[in-house]
Amino acid sequence: MSTTFMFLLAGIFLTVLMVVGVHELGHFLAARLLGIRVLKFSLGFGRELASFTDRKKTRYSLSLIPLGGYVSLLEESDATNEDRHQVFSRQPLWKRFSVIAAGPLTNLLFALLLYWIIFMTGFTSILPVTGEVTPHSIAKNAGMSSAQQITQVDGTEVKSWTGVMFRILDHIGNHDILKIETKNRHSNVTHHYTLDLSTWKLDPLKPDPLGSLGLSPWLPKISGKMNTQTPTLPGWLLYKNKYDPLTAFRHAWQNTRDFSVLNLKMTVRILEGQLSLKSLGGPISIFGQAGQALHNGAVPFISFVAFLSIAVGIINILPIPGLDGGHLLFQIIESVTRRPISERLMALFQRIGIIFIVMIAIQAIVNDLMRLK
Repeated sequence: MSTTFMFLLAGIFLTVLMVVGVHELGHFLAARLLGIRVLKFSLGFGRELASFTDRKKTRYSLSLIPLGGYVSLLEESDATNEDRHQVFSRQPLWKRFSVIAAGPLTNLLFALLLYWIIFMTGFTSILPVTGEVTPHSIAKNAGMSSAQQITQVDGTEVKSWTGVMFRILDHIGNHDILKIETKNRHSNVTHHYTLDLSTWKLDPLKPDPLGSLGLSPWLPKISGKMNTQTPTLPGWLLYKNKYDPLTAFRHAWQNTRDFSVLNLKMTVRILEGQLSLKSLGGPISIFGQAGQALHNGAVPFISFVAFLSIAVGIINILPIPGLDGGHLLFQIIESVTRRPISERLMALFQRIGIIFIVMIAIQAIVNDLMRLK
């Protein structure tokens, strides 16, 4: 069994265990704290690989298909006279709302915790110094050249290529302008550029935001045509990120907030048709990225898990029947109308929501397969 395949399997297991497990743990803990009986806590779907039952008669299971998980709560059909007060549907509205909202909220808090740990532990970033600028590209037409350090994008300070990419991604689907400020490494002379994105084309299946603008990171050249070793980066190109707990928390909060907003924006743009459905990633992409991130080290893997946890949390609050957001929407309607939605109407909405989710999932898997070509 190859090392790459081993990392892929490890990435799949750890990603599901952490991201899905944390989401379902949020539902589970909220239900337990509010006196609602939990029948089952499952990671994965399908045939059970391992399971046990605790003293409160909750069954915990690890199942074969690692594409999600669920928490099963006590309902009327399974209740006896003794435990009918623990039925989920019998609880006050605020309790039911809290249990459902706890899943996505726990995902966001988990991401915040992971980013906090990363910023306190410390990691090294590469300063965003431009390499060769592609002729006739958007960046070249704006006047950009190589060996310039990007200091601001759209008026926001950036100290790494990750920061640059984040600001660029905010423009995907729009045909506006991108403002970049740079400085020369030796003279510290500042330059301002306005990139016209009206002709910006980005491959939705294999996006390369930097390359599509004509930009690339600066890396030292390696002598010899057959030399494939990774070049040693000079000290001036590296930037150390390590902060005291309070400052680290502020950076972690900013990361969590910014990535949450970005996920919401991308989702809205897909729904509005500004972004192609081909940009969606399915389980193959996610697990491949998880394996690669784990292969690259602890910090890249933890950062990937944090970002994915945010994505799972944001997706689940969308008001789509079948997701947590759909249940929250039903409860908001109930709070306004002072009566629950009829079971027949709720079942209809649930079917529509499930069909929509399945269609999106199929599109994401098709995209994954096309990316493998």
